[in-house]
Amino acid sequence: MSEFVNYRKRSVTLPSGCKDLNDLLQPHELKGQWGELLTGLVSSPATPPVVPDIELFKGKISDIQKYVAMVFESRTSQSFMLNATTRDDQFAIQVVRLEGEINAQVDVQACTDQEKAVRAFFTLHGLQIPPDSVMPPQFHPDLPWQVTFDISPLPSEPPLLSNLLVDLLRNAFGLSDDSELNFCSFKH
Repeated sequence: MSEFVNYRKRSVTLPSGCKDLNDLLQPHELKGQWGELLTGLVSSPATPPVVPDIELFKGKISDIQKYVAMVFESRTSQSFMLNATTRDDQFAIQVVRLEGEINAQVDVQACTDQEKAVRAFFTLHGLQIPPDSVMPPQFHPDLPWQVTFDISPLPSEPPLLSNLLVDLLRNAFGLSDDSELNFCSFKH
């Protein structure tokens, strides 16, 4: 690990001109390089920060249709993301609306029976399949990595996408209608 981290560049000390962490959050009062760098990252009083609305909730597979519909129908925000996982994080499903465009994907651990099941499901349903999972060269061979399956072509209507996701959860992951899912939604 030490070959990736330059310990001489890391420090717990504050940049010059900062007496405490509050100084970092008020870059307009900082002088020099740190103030210029942080000014772009922190909002000014004239432009307050946009804080995403994040909700965490539990549900069942049978609830997917109403949550997917939220992504399609929510027009009060610029972007909306719905994330669904199981308690053991076997997979993650994301349905995202960004600038009016909707995308969906499934992330699953590479080189597992679940990856094989997702590949088979995507093949059966005529969906685009990513290349075979090969460990990225920068990864440690004993650490797991994820494969992302973009749902493409994406069903254009919420019920069609919901049905596809429910079938995926039943067939590739062996879940039932009563299986509990963790949902997280981000609105921005």
